[in-house]
Amino acid sequence: MKKCSNKIIATSILWASAILASALLDAPQFLTLGLLPTLAIMSVFILSKKSAE
Repeated sequence: MKKCSNKIIATSILWASAILASALLDAPQFLTLGLLPTLAIMSVFILSKKSAE
């Protein structure tokens, strides 16, 4: 369980930094509204799949 928890924390930190970087660097609208949510959904799906195993 601890190993899974570490992966979730690391993923959360990476996503927070990606969102902050896109906000601070004034990223294009496509990246902010299209690509980041799509990648977030894929990340949640992959983490939930691995934690179920």
